[in-house]
Amino acid sequence: MALSTISRTWLTAPRWPAEIVGEVTKDAADATGLKVGTPVVAGSADHVASAFSAGLKAEGDLLVKLGGAGDILYCVSEPVIDARLFLDYHVIPGLYLVNGCMAASGSIIKWFRNGFAPEMDYAALDAEAAALPPGAEGLVLLPYFLGEKTPLHDPLARGTVVGLALSHTRAHLFRAILEGIGYGFYHHLEVLAERGLRATRARVANGGARSTLWKQITADVLGLPLEQIARHPGSSLGAAFVAGIGVGAFRRWEEIERYIQIEGVVEPNPTNHARYREFFHLYRAIYAALKDVYPRLAGLTS
Repeated sequence: MALSTISRTWLTAPRWPAEIVGEVTKDAADATGLKVGTPVVAGSADHVASAFSAGLKAEGDLLVKLGGAGDILYCVSEPVIDARLFLDYHVIPGLYLVNGCMAASGSIIKWFRNGFAPEMDYAALDAEAAALPPGAEGLVLLPYFLGEKTPLHDPLARGTVVGLALSHTRAHLFRAILEGIGYGFYHHLEVLAERGLRATRARVANGGARSTLWKQITADVLGLPLEQIARHPGSSLGAAFVAGIGVGAFRRWEEIERYIQIEGVVEPNPTNHARYREFFHLYRAIYAALKDVYPRLAGLTS
């Protein structure tokens, strides 16, 4: 559908996240069990609510989400427009979130485990991979298994492994997956750095944060200490707090800190970070070399 055919009448007026926009109707109450007349608050996108409930509330705050997809969000006080990244309003008035989303992250790990090691749990795979050095002894993986969103915006890019030899094992491939996802996150930091934006505090969340190895590799690749949030409920906490602001249950946005507990900090290994920077340059060079090959491959398989 052409953009010119979209009528403005199809779109509602924009509303602030904590603004009351209506109330629960009788039909809705019958369907949900909620009380008729309960205020309905506008709310926000899930990744925005999740970032807020992880404590992103000041310029320079960064969140890395190790989920099925890979999200990275950075808090700013002025809009930053860059075609390689997305920009959202923060739930807190006057703040914004520069953010990126890698199409595949934890979903690659699940794919690998289900297809190549169904008899193993993730902890066992971590243990095998942890015995290997940074760089997986010469393997570089591009995590574009579903194409790529930011910062490439290339739907035809594909997962790629470079450097395979007969000496490589399942453990090498698994470690290369974790490192490749880390390189994808680092690519976003590189874009932010080009705009003069650097993290002053970084946190890690979502299911992948339960893996000690994945967290450590991510911290080493990024070169950032990563604060881990204990039992982080994700966007549900942020959405509930926004609703609380809307109905007056909370008065200050800073009160969200009552519900955030940091259970530890993963410190980066400087030696590993320097090594990963070398591999990252190869990671970028591999995509540049194959960028024109991916469409040809798609043409042969369509």
